[in-house]
Amino acid sequence: MNIASMFLRILAILGALAAAAMFWIIGDTKDQLEAELQSTENSLTQSQNNVRSLEEERDELEQELASLNEELEESLSNATQLDNQLTQVRRELNEARQAISEQEDESESLRAEAEQIRSQLLEERTRIAELEENLQDEDAEALRTSIRALENQLLETERQLQTAGTTETDDGASETEERPRQVLRGEVIEVGPDSAFVVINLGSETGVRQNAPVMIRRGPRYIGRAVIRQTEDGGSVAEVQPGASSIQPGDFAITLN
Repeated sequence: MNIASMFLRILAILGALAAAAMFWIIGDTKDQLEAELQSTENSLTQSQNNVRSLEEERDELEQELASLNEELEESLSNATQLDNQLTQVRRELNEARQAISEQEDESESLRAEAEQIRSQLLEERTRIAELEENLQDEDAEALRTSIRALENQLLETERQLQTAGTTETDDGASETEERPRQVLRGEVIEVGPDSAFVVINLGSETGVRQNAPVMIRRGPRYIGRAVIRQTEDGGSVAEVQPGASSIQPGDFAITLN
């Protein structure tokens, strides 16, 4: 009886020890599991934060991409507009070159015509100088009339040569003011240094205009050309053009009003 009782007590002690050991083991495992759970929850929270951060970054990148696409479309539109403008400028440049070429052809034609008239005028003056003493009054007057007509034609041709292509209408076409022209005859009253300019006795009251061509001659001999640069009452200043011979006071000055 004592042995059985002792055995039962030993078993009870062993059971208590085993229960205590199990309780200790289970408690320690619970703490580990709770720590692992907390760590997992922390990792999950961090992962969620990372996901939100990545989503925000993705949204920003999508906005930047949309903005870049808009800028690209705007750049393509601007490039198209610039290309159209470049095409228009090239077309206008070609038209301007063509117009300049036409004006140069017209100017060359007028220069040739003016040179021909000068030659004819020189021939007529030479003829009248040689034959004036032997001609009847009617024949001499006829030659003078022919010379005046050639002088008028030469001055008008030089005026057209100066104004060719310089005045434009609203449509861009050149126009020349058409009105009757009167020949003005005067004299050189002063010659500037190096014959760079001359003063003639035809002033603004006679109708002389700036930029009008002036033909200078000495008797029947053609001396050269000048262009009116300044007009005043009683006289005008004309710039002598290249190729003129030595000009002297008293030389004839002929122009158009």
